[in-house]
Amino acid sequence: MWDLLLRGGRVIDPASGRDETADVAVRAGRIAAVAAGLPGSRAALTVDVSGRLVLPGLVDAHTHVWHGATYWGLDPEPLAWRTGVTTWVDAGSAGAYAMEGLRRAVADPSPLRVHALINVSGLGLVGRTGEHHVLENLDVDAAAAVAAQHGDLVRGVKARIDRHTVGEHGLEPLRRAVELARRLERPLMAHIGYGPPDLADIAPLLTEGDILTHCATGVAAGLV
Repeated sequence: MWDLLLRGGRVIDPASGRDETADVAVRAGRIAAVAAGLPGSRAALTVDVSGRLVLPGLVDAHTHVWHGATYWGLDPEPLAWRTGVTTWVDAGSAGAYAMEGLRRAVADPSPLRVHALINVSGLGLVGRTGEHHVLENLDVDAAAAVAAQHGDLVRGVKARIDRHTVGEHGLEPLRRAVELARRLERPLMAHIGYGPPDLADIAPLLTEGDILTHCATGVAAGLV
């Protein structure tokens, strides 16, 4: 007996290459069967989802979920149920000084899956901008040590690279972020915005698997 049968939706699962009209049966919170024409008599509840997408939990690769402790942050739980996002990747809210706090306050107690990109600045995103103005806060050794302690949580590195954030230091924050990412063997997400530094300066320091974020804002020049 199934608890739920979703009938007639467009089932898309990139992991298995599935994209077809099918029924999905659920038992005890887990997928029990996926096929066309599953019998409704075996389900306690049948819901017609024809014309809708039936997807696995989605991943939001750039979020800020340390709400109440940083300038940028929201509570993901009220959004998850209606967006289908079950995995949230926090993009640099916490650096070396506060990754433990992000874990205790958000990641561990959350019913959702939360990962993090460690900010190359130990300050993280406590302010609207400017976390790279004091280079002493960009301690690669300290960040690497913290990332090693939280290896299941930290999946990469984040650095905001625009003139408001880097101040007079130009590409030096990016160079430190690159060093940290290569040491961790994890990708780097580089925020691009108001230059300088411009994309022509930033891109040569990145490699395959790194991420340029905020490409669609219309702010950064030279994307095309």
